Parts: sequence; C-alpha cells; structure tokens
Amino acid sequence: MAKKAHQSQSHRSQIGRAQRYTRVHLAESMSLSWIAREAGSSSYHFARLFQAYVGETPFEFLRRIRLVTALRMLQEDADVSITEIALSVGYETSAAFNKSFRKMLAMTPSDFRNLGKERQDEAVYDLSRPRLLKEVAMNLSSEFRLVSRPLTHYAFLEKHGPFAEVAPPLWNDLLPLLGKIDQQLVREYLGLIGMDKSKTGEDAMIYQAGVALAHEPEGSPRDSSTGPSKPVNMLVSC
Repeated sequence: MAKKAHQSQSHRSQIGRAQRYTRVHLAESMSLSWIAREAGSSSYHFARLFQAYVGETPFEFLRRIRLVTALRMLQEDADVSITEIALSVGYETSAAFNKSFRKMLAMTPSDFRNLGKERQDEAVYDLSRPRLLKEVAMNLSSEFRLVSRPLTHYAFLEKHGPFAEVAPPLWNDLLPLLGKIDQQLVREYLGLIGMDKSKTGEDAMIYQAGVALAHEPEGSPRDSSTGPSKPVNMLVSC
C-alpha cells in the first residue's frame, strides 16, 4: 500500500512538472518528447500516465490552456487584434486559431468579445476547469447535517490555480514543514477550496493545504520551497 501511494505521488509530481512547463512555454512549438523529458519520463509512458491522471492528452491540455490564455486576452484588451493573440499563444496562423476556438467553444473569437462580461467569465471558468475522468452519479439527500468545530488554529499553505494541479505539489511543500510542529497539536488535516470573485478563470481558484491545531505553536514553520524562507500562514477560525 505504501509503495502504491509513493508511486501515485511520484506520478502526480511528474504530471505537475509537465503542466507547469506547458504553461510557461505555451507560446512555443512543443513536442511530446520535450514535455515527457521535462517530466522525467519516456514519451510513451508519459502520454498514457498523463491521460490516466488528467483525463486528456498532453496536447489536449496544451490546446485548452492556450485558449484559456487567449480568452483572457480577448477580455482584457478590446484593441489587440485576433491575429496578434493567436500568435502570442502559440498558433502559427489566425486561421488555425479560429478553427480550434470554434471547435472548443462553438463560437468565434469575435463572438466571444461580443458576449457580456458575465457570460465571458462563465466561458473562461468552464474552459479552465480540469477535465473529469468520468461522470459520477450522486444521490444527494435533501437533509443536511451541520458540522461545527471548536475555535482552532489553522496552519496552511495556499496556491491559486486548478485544484487538481495545485493540490498535490502544495501538500508536498507542506508535509516536510509539519515535522517542525509538535504532532500532539495536530487535530486533523484539511484541504480547503474557495473562489476569489475579484478574479476570473484559473486565477480565481484557491486551494489551501493545512492542519487544524489545538493551539498556536511556538514560532511558525517556514516555507523555503519557492525562494526566500517565509512563514506558513496562521489563521484562527471556527
């Protein structure tokens, strides 16, 4: 069981590296071998692994992220040309961009610009969401149970972006820091999601990985995973 969990964590780490590489280099020409090399895997193995975990192929992911970026540019600057946007997100011609745009969104870039802001935001959000591996049928009860917790301290790390992408690396960053906290203080592990209504698309998605503590520890653990050491966030909540 431990070996399987370690393998799953390793796979998610590989996929996370590939997704970050894709986002940074989305305007460049890209091959499967380049992406797989960044993930530390062979092309054949990586392609199967990526689709199994993400629900789309590496190039379907690349196409979707390119179009999400294009939607934001169409929203933010009404004067920039569609051709300029197409080239800036990695398409060689505006015709290729328009074809991909219509296939994914059933409208043209000009149609998108003519939508109201609310409908534009909905389109950006829908395209930003990770693909579902399969549809899950749920029989929801109309009766709800309210769960309350005593006043507690919550120590957490936070990232913005698609939940399925940011959650695994965020927990990888947090777990080593928890070794600096007295484990007798830890009540439970909590992963929290939220939306920032002042932002749109993937930037609006918030994920927090943290632990509920019996009381505030002496000194805050420090996170040095992204450069200069910084303290883990501390929040008192009910």
